[in-house]
Amino acid sequence: MARAEVASASVNSDSIKGLAQSIAKPAYRRLLTAEPALRRAVPALIIAFLLTICVGAIVQVLDHRRQAIGDIVKQIEGSADFLVDGIERMERSKSEKSGFERRLQAELQRLMPAWARAPGRQVLVANGDGVIVAGIRHEVVTNADGMAMLRDNSSGATNRFYRAHRSVTQVRP
Repeated sequence: MARAEVASASVNSDSIKGLAQSIAKPAYRRLLTAEPALRRAVPALIIAFLLTICVGAIVQVLDHRRQAIGDIVKQIEGSADFLVDGIERMERSKSEKSGFERRLQAELQRLMPAWARAPGRQVLVANGDGVIVAGIRHEVVTNADGMAMLRDNSSGATNRFYRAHRSVTQVRP
């Protein structure tokens, strides 16, 4: 009896195997006929995928650049408005006009807000004729300990301190 059950199980597996082959054979033949086209399409699909990734990266970089420029423009406009208010207040408080340009150069550092200071940024003030009457330049200087300072070039006063990498060693006198 046990042999009969084993024999019927073998017949059932053969019939299932044959049924699976009869169902899969047409699909397998279609796959064999499409294989050369698929082999040619895979490199093209890989290239298309890489191009899509590159286009996405370029769009992201351009958007980041646009946002950074917008932020800088807003910061410069805000600092210009802040300086105009400070200069107008200074102009109203001092009645003598003769030494205004000299006082402006001395007071420009005090009028400049801390958030508007950035390494390498120059602030120039011109009169109504377009002649530059005052200006400051902020630059980074590094001491021997690796401490970088943002320094005003016009008066030599240190504005603020921040940690920098030792690779920032360029010091402009």
